[in-house]
Amino acid sequence: MGLFNKPAPPSEWDPSNAGLQNSDLQLQAAQSKKFTRARTDRMKALAVGTIAPQSADQANKWTKLPYTEIECLFQLTTGGQPVTHPVYLAYAQPADGDIALGKFIPNAAGQAFMLAEGYFWVYVPQQTGDPASFGFTITDVSSQLPAQQSAIAGQTQGTSVQTVQTLNRADFQTDNLLVVTSGTPIQYGTSIVVPTGFAVAYGALPSNTKNVYVAKSSARALKTAGHAQVLGPGAPGGGLYIANWNQLWIDADVSGEGIWIAGEI
Repeated sequence: MGLFNKPAPPSEWDPSNAGLQNSDLQLQAAQSKKFTRARTDRMKALAVGTIAPQSADQANKWTKLPYTEIECLFQLTTGGQPVTHPVYLAYAQPADGDIALGKFIPNAAGQAFMLAEGYFWVYVPQQTGDPASFGFTITDVSSQLPAQQSAIAGQTQGTSVQTVQTLNRADFQTDNLLVVTSGTPIQYGTSIVVPTGFAVAYGALPSNTKNVYVAKSSARALKTAGHAQVLGPGAPGGGLYIANWNQLWIDADVSGEGIWIAGEI
């Protein structure tokens, strides 16, 4: 794979670097910045070009797309807008007469199609009324997460693509969940919907004196059941990509102790 899949050099904050000299750390920091800069340059890149529609019996009908080192979207366009026109995509270069090796895509709604790392070939079958050439775009989506379908409508007109940048939220919320009676699990009682693509952060309260137990149901959260995540006093729990805060259940060794919860809303 490309540079995107190579691990970045360790930073000066990596505890495993404790024995390195300052000059070594400075070199590693410079290398890390160079890696980040190269990755950022790639993310900003947008490949554009043209593809001429070809008849099935025409030689050299396959067009080689620019090399992609990261996950990208390919989209056929006309006049800068997505176009509804069938295409064939292939990962390996097919022979001119071998259309079957390409994946036929009806493209009835002007979709964009995911490309992985490597070279791809495209064939646009000629149809009545076609222009002399179509445009195309290749856009980086490697760092993006699934998000609201409504968001894509304003960013990629006329497509059914559902891979867009996760949007920042305008607000967040924090709360505590406390066990009333040790040995009786309690559920977070308020319905708080988690936006798509976001996680709920949680952890044991620093004021706890013993363990708390986190799970997805009363039966699994019970401290004697052995199925819960066990958190000592002040321990971070992590992040859960759940749909609602009310999916959290906890138990505790000591009545009145519990967890903190935080997340975007």
